[in-house]
Amino acid sequence: MCFLFFFNDTATTEIYTLSLHDALPIYDEDFTLVFVKEKLARGFGKRRIYLDLIKLGIEPELIEDKLNSIDEQTYIEKIQEVAGRRQARYRNSENRQAKVFRYLRQRGFSIDEINKAFNENR
Repeated sequence: MCFLFFFNDTATTEIYTLSLHDALPIYDEDFTLVFVKEKLARGFGKRRIYLDLIKLGIEPELIEDKLNSIDEQTYIEKIQEVAGRRQARYRNSENRQAKVFRYLRQRGFSIDEINKAFNENR
């Protein structure tokens, strides 16, 4: 089975491709940490990051450890940032809140996390 994954830069993609073919050893712990930080910076939620790492064959315990190391306040601020960008796009829409909520769910944020971010934003 062959998976194609693309990262922000060519170097990361190439390193991962080489590691798949055992041409370059990759350390799961370091890779997982970088992957989590990169995906979080791009506005993805913990659930989406978790599923992407599972597809890559990373151990669930390691993934959970790295995801639990994310600062809760920083995470809530990231949700608010992503929601703010999306709300600006739907400025004139009647059901703007529902559209933003749906978008955040697609990005991998849980219902509780989204509600917490919306409640802190008010």
